[in-house]
Amino acid sequence: MGSRLIPGGGNDVVMTPDTLALNVVKHFRSQISGRVLEPAAGEGAFLRAFANCGILNVVECEITRGCDFFQFCDCVDWIITNPPWSKARSFA
Repeated sequence: MGSRLIPGGGNDVVMTPDTLALNVVKHFRSQISGRVLEPAAGEGAFLRAFANCGILNVVECEITRGCDFFQFCDCVDWIITNPPWSKARSFA
């Protein structure tokens, strides 16, 4: 866990700690319904938090595993993520 440096790219990959992801999901748990998207799944902290909170209708994207969020076209009800810092504005 922690952060990884990308050669020539600065510190763009900062993984969300499991405890923080769980706290975020717990905070919104009572409001979350429908399909949830994690567009920058990374090492899976939010995915584990969703599962821990019983949220099972989740789809993920992770560019390093060949799924680019910017090519994702399906409908979802919620998006929860820690986006790559250099692309944070594009995610908004």
